[in-house]
Amino acid sequence: MKLGCIVQYGLATYAGGDPLATPPPSLFNPTNLDVRRWIVPMAATGVRWCLLTAKHQSGFCLWPTATTEYSVRSSPWKRGQGDLVEEFTSACRKLQVLPGLSLSPGDMKFACWSSLDPSGRRVLHGNREAYLPQFLGQLRELLTGYGPLGVLWLDPELDPFAVGVKDPVTGRELGLEPARAIHKLIRELQPGCLIADGFAPDLRLEGSGGGRVRDPLWYPLAPGEGATQGFAPESQGWMIPVVRVPLRRSWFWTPGSLADPGVAGSLLETYRNSVGRGATLLLNMTPDPSGRIPREEEDRMRVTALESVNRYGFPVAARWNVSPTGAPPAVELDLGRDREIDHVVLEEDLRQGQHIQGYELQFLVGGAWQRIASGSTVGSMRIEEFPAVRASRVRVVVSRSAGTPSFLRIQAFNGSEAIRDTTPGE
Repeated sequence: MKLGCIVQYGLATYAGGDPLATPPPSLFNPTNLDVRRWIVPMAATGVRWCLLTAKHQSGFCLWPTATTEYSVRSSPWKRGQGDLVEEFTSACRKLQVLPGLSLSPGDMKFACWSSLDPSGRRVLHGNREAYLPQFLGQLRELLTGYGPLGVLWLDPELDPFAVGVKDPVTGRELGLEPARAIHKLIRELQPGCLIADGFAPDLRLEGSGGGRVRDPLWYPLAPGEGATQGFAPESQGWMIPVVRVPLRRSWFWTPGSLADPGVAGSLLETYRNSVGRGATLLLNMTPDPSGRIPREEEDRMRVTALESVNRYGFPVAARWNVSPTGAPPAVELDLGRDREIDHVVLEEDLRQGQHIQGYELQFLVGGAWQRIASGSTVGSMRIEEFPAVRASRVRVVVSRSAGTPSFLRIQAFNGSEAIRDTTPGE
């Protein structure tokens, strides 16, 4: 699940890309909306999961909710009979892409959200006790009406139920009872659905819009660490890092907002700095007012997926399911003969947990071992790139580990031997 997409679409598409604007539903009337045409190129290039912003911060719902009139039910699209969430989840399943939804707890239409004040406090705006039943009702509709979901993302940007939200008058930190009620409802209705963000998440947003994540990158959150990292005190356990990257200068479509052409070339670097450091990469896709994802965005998504396969899909040598031995523990990879190697990919076997805390890459050059690179965590993937080295063997030495280390895969590559046809296709 290393590569996914999120489709940002809604009234902001028709309101200059402003996610906080609350224009009338009459603006929502796409003339060329075919969700299958969103998902086909994703599935064809290896995207395994996709999210749709079922409700963004404006409060406009892309399904005919019974909780508010501010939805597609009040729009001219399909004469108010449309349901974009149904079309999206159905298309994903037919094309074997795992469907997920994004739902903003902050709601400008209801006038309930949180934001930072000049002193840096996160303060509440509006009445969250009055708003909570509506939000829970929207959750119940999405989690019971559209089949199993892979991920539910609770957009943290304006979340009025978030950890640390304070009363704007007294400065008192408000309680987490509403957040616990939200979490409990999700677990009851869809226990297999991963929760992104919220007060006790399974997935967390990591890094910046540029795609770089922290190093080292640890997945487990130990008991008691939640409060120190902005989560609820009871938040603990496995927490998967996800990096969200825009292909435009805005999160929603606006005229002329496509990022510079150089961004397409830098997306492989983004892949190295996110997936290559153990995170998951989520590319932001933005349908235009007609309902089509622009061809330029599709092309950049294709190039990213194809380049990653070309660069990291054809090793000159590999070993699978291997545990280091010796003191210090090490694994050797026989290249068969002297070969030029310019990058190595490591994947830790995480079935028993994340253990590796430090490693070295050593190459056998002229009969002597030379250290070429070193790092800390490995996680689901670690990409090490370096100037080409001619060697006959590669050795991975685990210099530090919190438990018994094990690798799912160790691969050595020669970039000059990669397939280079990344021309966007139909």
